[in-house]
Amino acid sequence: MPSTMPLLSNLLQCWVTPLSAGLLRCCGEQGSPQASTNLFIKEMLQVSKFLRVISLQGIEIGESLPPTIGNVAHLQYLGVTACSLKYIPSTIENLKNLQTLDVRGTYVYKLPEAFWSITTLRHVFGEGLFLPKQVGDLKHLQTLESIDPDQENGWDSSTFEKMVHLQSLHVWDSNYNGVNAEALSTVIDKANFLEHLDTLTLDVNNIPLSVFTSSSLRRLHRLNLKGKLDMLVLRSIGKESKFHFPNLSFLSLEETEVSQDFINKLGKLPSLTTLILDRGSYKDDQDQLVFLAGGFTSLTKLMLSDLGILKLEIKKNALPELTNLEVEWYPEEIKIEIYGEREFVNKIEEVDEYLYGRITKVPVAPKKIGQQPSMKQRVAS
Repeated sequence: MPSTMPLLSNLLQCWVTPLSAGLLRCCGEQGSPQASTNLFIKEMLQVSKFLRVISLQGIEIGESLPPTIGNVAHLQYLGVTACSLKYIPSTIENLKNLQTLDVRGTYVYKLPEAFWSITTLRHVFGEGLFLPKQVGDLKHLQTLESIDPDQENGWDSSTFEKMVHLQSLHVWDSNYNGVNAEALSTVIDKANFLEHLDTLTLDVNNIPLSVFTSSSLRRLHRLNLKGKLDMLVLRSIGKESKFHFPNLSFLSLEETEVSQDFINKLGKLPSLTTLILDRGSYKDDQDQLVFLAGGFTSLTKLMLSDLGILKLEIKKNALPELTNLEVEWYPEEIKIEIYGEREFVNKIEEVDEYLYGRITKVPVAPKKIGQQPSMKQRVAS
């Protein structure tokens, strides 16, 4: 153990388990001198080669981790939260057992290229991490959040080809120049290897409609989209086209500018239970949003925020399972028409009296048994 251990109480809050357990967790204290902190971490990495977990939270360790990080050959988890951190040393390629890297809360945007050849990787977390076009055999990778493509070369289908167990993918467009959308479209169109994907988050400009029409994402459960969708493509493929999301249960849209026709198509998704329409997600020339009869048969929660619509209409037999309707940041003149008696209306009365006052309950006559005309009568008429 390094000679600086007696000074720990003045530098860091650290939990160092016996080497057999292999855990080092440090949380920075306000006023901890950076030079002393760096010295302690360097010495720890030098002598504690059997560490399996390193968690450094809120510690200002400078712009780079020490190169000695590559000496911790058995390391499986490396997590750093430090706004001063910008670089990861190339020696990280020596960590042949590394499974998780978490550099969220740092200024690390590019990792050494050799990092992407560590075959044991399972989870990579960052904020706009550069993912090169060519990567290694990442067949064990399950989580990739959030990534930015090569601005010059983009991606192709081979970039993700060996990520056969990828379950969560977050793509972020740092420049909003459409490069990500083009690269992503190339991937999704030939993405049979994304069949295990459970969660997809896209924060990019000009999201390709193939996200909804490609059968490669049929196992997806959660989808978060922020960025404009190509509605021209939707009109060109016709109303008979289907969205291939048999298992999608959660959908969040922001700045997508989808149309009423698009909402109608979403209403046919069999497993969707939560729908969030956030700022800029919906666009209509008449500033109204209608939920048609027979649509969204499994939806239990609907959240509408800052849409700017002047009229919301929920038809008879629409949203039959809905128990929670949340409307936020709405125009004062909004009008809401709801057909029939619905449980969620009472909840609105409890939390927002003004919005409740904008609701018109349209009575629905109960269907009488035997009222339906016979086939013979319909033919005769």
